[in-house]
Amino acid sequence: MRMPALILILAASIGAAVLLQPTGDSEGRRSAWSGARFPDTTFEDVRYVSSGFLESLFGREGSWVPDRQKLVLEDSSGVKWFFTVDNPYMNIGDQVFNLVYPVRRGPEFLYLPLPSLLRVLAQRGYGVAAPEGAGPVSFASAEASDVSPGKRPDPAADGANILGVGAEARENGTLVTLSTSGPLEWEAYWVPPHYIMRFQKGRVASAYPLKSKGAGLVKQILTVQEKNLVQVTLDVPRAIDTVEVAYAAGTGEYQITVRKKTSKKATAAADKERTAKKSLGTIIIDPGHGGKDPGAQVKGVSESRITLAVALELRAALTELGYKAVLTRDKDVYLSLQERPKFASERGGDLFISLHCNAIDGSPKRKKSVSGFIAYILREGESEEDKALARRENQAISEESGKNGKGEISPVEWILLEHQLNIYSKESEGFAEQIVKEFGGFEIGKYSTGAGQAGFFVLVGAYMPAVLFEMGFLTNDRDRSTLNSEKGRKHISRRLANAIHKYRQIQAGGGTAREGGRTIPK
Repeated sequence: MRMPALILILAASIGAAVLLQPTGDSEGRRSAWSGARFPDTTFEDVRYVSSGFLESLFGREGSWVPDRQKLVLEDSSGVKWFFTVDNPYMNIGDQVFNLVYPVRRGPEFLYLPLPSLLRVLAQRGYGVAAPEGAGPVSFASAEASDVSPGKRPDPAADGANILGVGAEARENGTLVTLSTSGPLEWEAYWVPPHYIMRFQKGRVASAYPLKSKGAGLVKQILTVQEKNLVQVTLDVPRAIDTVEVAYAAGTGEYQITVRKKTSKKATAAADKERTAKKSLGTIIIDPGHGGKDPGAQVKGVSESRITLAVALELRAALTELGYKAVLTRDKDVYLSLQERPKFASERGGDLFISLHCNAIDGSPKRKKSVSGFIAYILREGESEEDKALARRENQAISEESGKNGKGEISPVEWILLEHQLNIYSKESEGFAEQIVKEFGGFEIGKYSTGAGQAGFFVLVGAYMPAVLFEMGFLTNDRDRSTLNSEKGRKHISRRLANAIHKYRQIQAGGGTAREGGRTIPK
């Protein structure tokens, strides 16, 4: 079936909206597609549009293939469109098209080069047109009736809380100052060469510059106003060391410091000074569940009670070894799955471990036969069993939001997580492997290989090596007996402390753990 033709009107200034208006199909009938607006950005002064544009056009969600960094979309005729990150070539069925510019990855979407995409759409029979000389475009997420082409909405009429932005080059980098009417809920992502901040319930003032020049390390600052959110993107083309964000309550300013990359000699001296001043490291221990969420409960034994008891023992063991050990909770209270990794990152954790107990349904024979521990890292689940476990542990998300079915990380969210995974996956794997080694010969044996991967929300946003450790099955009588005994919990905490200590030695030395190094007696 031939797709309905569309006219694409491109506004000439950033902050304007791109409005997709339906026209009649080849027989003159009115199409049912109602039009929308979509997030836009620029990469190296080339206009890009989010992949959500094609999803809406086709009326179908895409699927993300993380191993191949590929997005697959299917149009209403059943033909598949393939886009790969950092690749200028795309496929439609078995045909290859050159987009000229590579596909880019943003915090929520893939971004596609708009001029080339219009050309491909025209070749595929879509009626598209753009005025000559149209400049950079912002696709707002407001309703179609909110904005006419070429006119930016005035958010001040709805209560602006983001008032201005400026950049200043400093000796050690660049300071970007974002003026606000008060603190806002925000999150940030480093997607080189862009540092992206997203402010929930943000509204920019009418005089706020949606595109402004940067200074020093920051080339320019781009801002997009969406319906209930403001995205501020710093274009940082040069190599940098860190980006730090601080809120000054007195002035209502967010101060974003982009620091220069220092020489190896200076970095080594700073590292040596930091090492001399601090402990062996900060370990964040997360006792799973708690409060209104007891977790698995079998024959009077509660998962939340077991995880807290082991966490307290682990804190004592790590402190004895010279670590700073911090618990996300030290009593029977409820914390959301978003609060736990955020807590870890805010406290500068070097490692994050979330403690849990496993459980299964089934016959008494099955429960008797299924036993063991398993250390999980954050990565898309390989087996249905691992995915089912992640859905159970993620159930708190559904309860918090009041929505059903939020048990799995979506394809779009996996794209968002790629930066975290690229930086910490290998380190998390090493941490999990060290745990498996340390539990060799323990009375609770390993389940399968003892290591796995799945989409656990509690690991999302833990910007450090992170593992979710299922200590055993409460549905197995022998595992449950060990987990419910003081002696068993002490053994678990000591083995975990030694695994952490040996892994930290590997991190510090860049090799294997030193034999004969100090450990806690098991």
